[in-house]
Amino acid sequence: MKQFVLDGSNSKLERGLLTSAFGGAHTKVSAEFVLWAVANQTEPELKLTALSNLSGLGGAQPHLPAMIEPLWRESQEADVLKAVAMAMAGEAAPSSVELLLDGAAAPEGQDDMRRSAASRALPRIYRADAVPPLASALEKSAPGSRLNTIALYTISQIGDESAAQAVIGWFQGADSSAAPLVATWLGRATALSHQKAAQSALNPSVRFRSEENREAIRVKLALIAEGTESTIIDRRPKK
Repeated sequence: MKQFVLDGSNSKLERGLLTSAFGGAHTKVSAEFVLWAVANQTEPELKLTALSNLSGLGGAQPHLPAMIEPLWRESQEADVLKAVAMAMAGEAAPSSVELLLDGAAAPEGQDDMRRSAASRALPRIYRADAVPPLASALEKSAPGSRLNTIALYTISQIGDESAAQAVIGWFQGADSSAAPLVATWLGRATALSHQKAAQSALNPSVRFRSEENREAIRVKLALIAEGTESTIIDRRPKK
């Protein structure tokens, strides 16, 4: 089958369809074939097909991180990095999320290809598997820093209750410099789990390091309830 894909005497349509069939199979063997096609296909149209299939590999495949993370670390091709970043975002394995966070938070000019690819891929993360590394990034970064902003934006779009509780936990332990970020969180987080967690945090029995953070939650919830502010605010970090 590899020879068929590389043989220019066969039609591009058939060769592309074969690669796509492997891309949609979601097995370890099929993923290996797609990665082989990305590495070996030189014809532009078929290379794009292989890259498109690489982008779509992610999604509850335990074998995938070990296969694609080395490509993220080693590749120097912008198109390959974009595709593998999308695959890692779709899979959302903690190790892959950490790589994407590191890439997106890199200083401008240090590794711009990975910075751009990671920044584009992180908004595609919706799986709860990503919550632990995102919560860790929140905890270890200063409020408003690039890493903090990226982590908050990404975790806010995950509807799982664990994501909501991780954000609330961070606001509880943060100082008052985190208060302005409440609008970023509740503006982006449309899932009911986040608004329920925010409402619960208004209970006086819930301890906050800074009461300014609780007050910011109260104000934002009131504005949302009144319908005076949109519940979706695009505050993605600049690429």
